[in-house]
Amino acid sequence: MNDARAYEGVARERYIARRYEATKAVTLAVAAGRLAPIKTKLCITCGASAIHYHHVAGYEVGSELNVQPMCGVCHKAIHHAPSLSDDDAADVRAAFRQVIREQGGQNLAAVRLGISKAYMSDLLKNRRQPGPVLLRKLGLRKVTEMRYERIV
Repeated sequence: MNDARAYEGVARERYIARRYEATKAVTLAVAAGRLAPIKTKLCITCGASAIHYHHVAGYEVGSELNVQPMCGVCHKAIHHAPSLSDDDAADVRAAFRQVIREQGGQNLAAVRLGISKAYMSDLLKNRRQPGPVLLRKLGLRKVTEMRYERIV
């Protein structure tokens, strides 16, 4: 989880201040015409109407405008979803590499899949998880298994 609850004391206050500054920078960029209004954008993961700009590199100084439009469901999933297992991540990366080979390069594959080059890079490095629409384009689907364990 990447939010203020993960920090304590002074670190938490700095995190909240950086988040505020980054959000303010996006708001000012939209007002100045440097970023399109979020209502005009589609989610980069699933293609639904976007309602948030996601700060791809966090709220660090210099990356305030490194944002991607996302719908509420996908934005929440990025911040709260568990990571893929090593085997699942390897399967997803293998599917991406196959598309990259077929398309003749990572940039062309990103265009073919309708995603940004940065998102493609994050997926290949297992920093982000693909959404259901992108998985379908790769011929994959997410399967969730429920298990029960004895409490000891």
